Amino acid sequence: MKIKIKPKVVIKVLIIYWSSLLILWLLLKKLPEIRDSNKINDLVQNTTFEYNK
Repeated sequence: MKIKIKPKVVIKVLIIYWSSLLILWLLLKKLPEIRDSNKINDLVQNTTFEYNK
């Protein structure tokens, strides 16, 4: 029994696979920057809160 694979299906699967890997890589790369920016925002908010007391 031979399995027939359509080229269109293979191309779609490869595109989905690589795009998901790229998105995951970008998210993991940007995650520390996002966390740092949240820490900076918290620090600024805490500082302004203490200043207003």
